[in-house]
Amino acid sequence: MIVVLNEKGDIVQINKKSCEILKCPEKEISGKNWFENCLPNNVAGETRKIFKTLLSAQTEGVEYVEGRIITKDGEERLIAWHNTALQNGAGEIIGTLSAGEDITDRRRMEEKLKEAQKMEAVGILVKGIAHQFNNILGIILGKVELALYDMSDSNLSKRSLKEIRSASLRASELVEQMIHFVGSSTTNLKPTEMDTITRESLKEIRASIPAMIEIRTNLLSEPQKILADQAGFRRILMILCSNAAYAMKKKGGYWR
Repeated sequence: MIVVLNEKGDIVQINKKSCEILKCPEKEISGKNWFENCLPNNVAGETRKIFKTLLSAQTEGVEYVEGRIITKDGEERLIAWHNTALQNGAGEIIGTLSAGEDITDRRRMEEKLKEAQKMEAVGILVKGIAHQFNNILGIILGKVELALYDMSDSNLSKRSLKEIRSASLRASELVEQMIHFVGSSTTNLKPTEMDTITRESLKEIRASIPAMIEIRTNLLSEPQKILADQAGFRRILMILCSNAAYAMKKKGGYWR
């Protein structure tokens, strides 16, 4: 863009590229006041100050500026301007010459890149915390399993330990969700007996739901294997059962 303004801020000369960006023909914009017609209202005042500084021959700090313009259809564009004062033969300042480059799209891409880098950093942090948390959960689950193995069914603490195991497994599932959310996880498909996974999951869920809720199953006697993400399936089943248990916590009932 090339724009020449007189000392009043009126457009004396404007090139074809400027008219294309402004979406306005030269004959329509030529002679109009730049600040009143080509700038958003909220930046016109500050830009006038820069213009007056140029007219006073104090160019330091205003030779290069970035500012927004507004097109005929109301779209705002960001322009990087290189400014200079124009003088007549007597050395008097009679206006300004500004050469600008539309950097709107470039700046948008830079912002997207910064956001992507920020999300990548968050993902790395979350992944690191998640792995540490999984290690802690692994220790808890290991100790609980050992305690349950040596404990008789009549021991009153057995139910509490099962609840601890169930809660730890749910926490592990939440960690997997966190990793998946930040894009650091891939679906792990492998041959899976869905009935077996369902039975195991329901046993863990049974320990964490009220006794007034009965679980009835109708599973295949000869389980068949399919390709599935076991952790994902457990997570879905856990969420469904958790929601159902919450809805039935007062009156109870049964699941089928």
